[in-house]
Amino acid sequence: MIQKDKMKVLVTGACGFIGTNLCETLLDEGHEVIGIDDFSGYYPKETYKKNEQIFGRPNATLIKGSILDEKKLSKLKGKNITHIVHLAAKAGVRDSTIYPELYFETNIIGTYKILRLGLEEKVKSIALASTSSVYGINPTPSNELMPTNTPLSFYASSKVSMEAIAYSFYHLYGLPVNVLRFFSVYGPRGRHDMAVYKFSKAIMENKPITIFGDGTQKRDFTYIDDTVSGIISSLSMDSGFNVFNLGCSRTVTVNHLVEVIENLLGKKSVKKFAEPNSADVFETFSDTSKAKKILGYSPKTGIEKGIENFLHWYRANK
Repeated sequence: MIQKDKMKVLVTGACGFIGTNLCETLLDEGHEVIGIDDFSGYYPKETYKKNEQIFGRPNATLIKGSILDEKKLSKLKGKNITHIVHLAAKAGVRDSTIYPELYFETNIIGTYKILRLGLEEKVKSIALASTSSVYGINPTPSNELMPTNTPLSFYASSKVSMEAIAYSFYHLYGLPVNVLRFFSVYGPRGRHDMAVYKFSKAIMENKPITIFGDGTQKRDFTYIDDTVSGIISSLSMDSGFNVFNLGCSRTVTVNHLVEVIENLLGKKSVKKFAEPNSADVFETFSDTSKAKKILGYSPKTGIEKGIENFLHWYRANK
């Protein structure tokens, strides 16, 4: 269910991995995009400069600054924004145990400010980026009716709080919100701290890779194009408070991920195994039946093709 009417979409975290791919697709489809980003994610300056080039296109505007900065947010008022996709956040499970206050400030207070902006500007709906991490110790596959009261990291607990605040905005003011729980998104322009990027880079450079645990842990790796498709489809949901899993509904062990990269590169890796991190879950596995039924969501890219696409992009841009 793709939004057919022309939209004017505010995208927070617009120059990050998902944000850049989303903004590019929205512009390709003829929509107008306003982005905001403070360039504080897991990317070098050169990557941000390249990502920023998207906003040189017609119908694209970029505001450089933090979602916590009221002066920057005031520049977004009165712009006739129709929808918001809120991607800006401090990401990463492990770092959240080191800098919890930073995560709480950005993810919780920042989300409150964006939801308030959406309410004041009377947007049609807000898509709120959440994560599979909110499921904590629940069994898999994860479905949207499961409780989210067992987060294993401060990152996860900050995302649970984001969802709760969004529900309060819906309950109190009728603000339409679509919570989108992402599952291990990867692909071109991917985050440098994520497994696909780190492993591929290390193997290419003949450097060892570090695997936390024995490599049998499973992840529901989801290709970026499928995630973007789900985000855009959710923008047509302009009523209620809705929660959707946007995963691939297939699991891959970390060991198999490495094998796929090795086979595509024609090189073997040097593996170093480390103690598993207590903030990591053993398996992520999405039940996407709700998204498929309501949004028409249908992930199309398997891990082999997805990694092939990523490696092609990496070689061209490294």
